[in-house]
Amino acid sequence: SNVVTDNTSKNILCIGDSLTANGEWVSQGIKKYKALGYSNVNTIGTVKKTPSSTNTSVRYEGYAGWQWSSYVKGYNETTPSPFKSTTDPDGFSFTEYCTKNGFARIDEVYILLTWNGIGGFHNFREFNFEDGLFSYAKQFIDKLHEQYPNAKISLMSIPLPSVNSGLGDYYEIDSSYGDNYAQLCTAMNYNMFVEQWCLMDEY
Repeated sequence: SNVVTDNTSKNILCIGDSLTANGEWVSQGIKKYKALGYSNVNTIGTVKKTPSSTNTSVRYEGYAGWQWSSYVKGYNETTPSPFKSTTDPDGFSFTEYCTKNGFARIDEVYILLTWNGIGGFHNFREFNFEDGLFSYAKQFIDKLHEQYPNAKISLMSIPLPSVNSGLGDYYEIDSSYGDNYAQLCTAMNYNMFVEQWCLMDEY
């Protein structure tokens, strides 16, 4: 039989920004899991949707405009991170998140972040852990590893913009998002750093 099975139930947490907010890729992913024979996967999260394209109900964390820092310290003063903690010294906690929402644990995490905040206007931005964006990403992943050391974490690359100025319909040319070539290079640099990060021995 080609059916893949596993006797252990898996709690899957998907995290992202506007590309995740409608639940589409989360639902498509779970649909594919189940098509392979996995009936033991549960999505967890405080957002719950059933996209019409799959009719598969899923839970996740996905909010338009959010970036790594939003999940560490909150989106703004009035919109806290779903992982916010008043007792953890870092201000956020995955174990508290699970306890508060009735989730037993986190087994797998898929993260699609983030076009928000990467810029790229004429500077072809490069990334490292000292960079504000990835310093928050490292805090986030390190805390997750600390609290759920057996959880499998998958970082997804961000989609590249059109090389034919497809963003020109939506953004002014003098804004960072209007500089298509710089944005393409910046997105490629972002994805390259994500790959390098995942290949580090400690990760």
